Amino acid sequence: AGAGAEGCAGTDADAEGRLLRLAAAVEKNSEHPLAQAIVIKARDNGITIPEATSFEALPGYGVAAVVEGQTLLIGNTRLMESKGIAAEAFQEQR
Repeated sequence: AGAGAEGCAGTDADAEGRLLRLAAAVEKNSEHPLAQAIVIKARDNGITIPEATSFEALPGYGVAAVVEGQTLLIGNTRLMESKGIAAEAFQEQR
């Protein structure tokens, strides 16, 4: 957000911090090396990581958990498609 951006939803850094906070909450219970890196990054940034409930490891797909009343999924395209999420919307345009 630049000058005169009062009232805007926030900066990219704010959005990144919120995303990292939620991802760390989900990944905190995972043993995956990438999950551990996410949690370490959040802690290094001074982010308070909320508690996740209903954590579920989905081998070969990713993980799911509920954080602050929201069901969150972190994983691959197959996980998103299995949950009815149009994963192609998130794929990089070539």
